[in-house]
Amino acid sequence: QSFPEKEEGIIEISVYTVKQEYLEEFSAIRAKILDVLKTFKGFKSITTLHSIEHPNTFSEIIEWGCKEDCDLAQMQAQKMPELQPFMNAIEKVVLFEFFMIE
Repeated sequence: QSFPEKEEGIIEISVYTVKQEYLEEFSAIRAKILDVLKTFKGFKSITTLHSIEHPNTFSEIIEWGCKEDCDLAQMQAQKMPELQPFMNAIEKVVLFEFFMIE
């Protein structure tokens, strides 16, 4: 039996909490971020998870082509005023880390 070749790429995993006053509008804020993310070089996909036990806790799993794409996207994002509402809504970043696909 043959197996598919190992896929290359980088997975960015973040876990964060959202300030209580932003919870109601957070899905609209996130929707704008997703539109921007899709324009970044190397962006492949995103999965967002919303905690059942802690309604203000979210996790995102973003797949990138390579670590350089992640770094470039991060630099570009810091200069984009349209991402500021998302940053303002974040209360605390619990985890922000990059993983290799094995």
